[in-house]
Amino acid sequence: MDTEKITTNPKEIAPCQYAMDITIPATEVNHLISGMESNFARHAKIPGFRPGRTPSNLVTGRFAKKINEEVRGELVNTGLRTALERCEANPVTMPTIAKDAIGTIEKNKDFTFTIEFDIAPTVELPKYDGIKLTDLEVKVEEKDTDGFIDKLLGERSTFSQIDRAAEENDMLKLSYKTTEQDDDNIPVSARQLLESSETWLLLGDPELIPGTKTGLLGVVSGDERSLDVTFPDDFYEPALTGKTLQYHFKIHEIHARVKPELTDEFAKSVGSENVEHLKTVIKDKLLYDKEVERRKYLERQVSDYLVDKTKFPLPPKVLELEKQHALSASLEQWKRTGLSFESVFKDEEERGRFLKTIEDTATRRLKLQYIMTEIGRKESIKIPDAEINAQVERFHQERAASGNGKNNPIDEDALRSTITLNLLMANVITKLIEIADVEERSSGT
Repeated sequence: MDTEKITTNPKEIAPCQYAMDITIPATEVNHLISGMESNFARHAKIPGFRPGRTPSNLVTGRFAKKINEEVRGELVNTGLRTALERCEANPVTMPTIAKDAIGTIEKNKDFTFTIEFDIAPTVELPKYDGIKLTDLEVKVEEKDTDGFIDKLLGERSTFSQIDRAAEENDMLKLSYKTTEQDDDNIPVSARQLLESSETWLLLGDPELIPGTKTGLLGVVSGDERSLDVTFPDDFYEPALTGKTLQYHFKIHEIHARVKPELTDEFAKSVGSENVEHLKTVIKDKLLYDKEVERRKYLERQVSDYLVDKTKFPLPPKVLELEKQHALSASLEQWKRTGLSFESVFKDEEERGRFLKTIEDTATRRLKLQYIMTEIGRKESIKIPDAEINAQVERFHQERAASGNGKNNPIDEDALRSTITLNLLMANVITKLIEIADVEERSSGT
């Protein structure tokens, strides 16, 4: 087919959306139809005729639909390829044939169709050399280290029986019963919450029975106490939601948390050589955490500046895909915890607010991608293949270790593109922080 005779007419139908009318002249359509009919005639197997000897009118009559499909496919593929070669815009989505915008296949008639696709936006960058940023002081004081150690000791604490009134975060050994225990409508899963001859109850969060962490404060061993308990509407056991029941508790024992002493032996139990080494390790960790926090703080300021100072439309189909990815990621996180979209957002208004947040997040993320890509192009920032390959290899190793890759094939080109983009954005934002006007915060501000 002589592609020079194909005419293309590109036009912008909306911001970041192009349409292109493609016309293949009747002479080329006739030539393709004739060639296709001859090809079918040479290979058609029709009873009573040898291959290649079947009358052409019989071949075209019997295989008209198939010939038409083959011709249409060839015309569309050639026209599409030619149009994209001539297109000066930068398509960012696969072209689709516009609905009701494709012609019929007829001899002596031009074949026309229209394709639509999104294009990358034109990004007019703001001044990004010397962005004003406020820094965070990276400093770890002795009280920070002591607080971390105290928390660590608390996590390793045990409970020991004591002879005093119950206080917050004590553990009570007790029994209880309610007035609802004979209700046949209460399922087995909820009955353990209605009566127990002996169990443990923490006077803290999370509460097994609502109101007990305050209602049982001050009890001593041997006490009995009655409480009216109201189960909230979002209580995890549906059979009890909204109910108010009277509970009668009998206290058997009171146990308090006992923290271990900070000794070299304790330090060794958590992987350190001694107490001083443990303090050094903790200080280094806290410094690292603060440095990460500082980096994120600076990155957020840079991103906010670029988004606020840059205005341009986004490709609608690409944005829709970005929103779908963001929503899928959230749904997958809930799925891993046994939750669903419906269970998390029971109210229609809450769902709407969540979906708006997803849309805003996706819009900001996509906008930043185009801004960072343009800055990377302008600054000639390149990502070495070795760095990309290392990230790809790390991804596959982690995927194999998690067991997620066995039955889920992955698009290697898409993976490589995503990793390249992430590395580019990280390098660009590092560059912007390096050339920013950073105001250091003094201690206490």
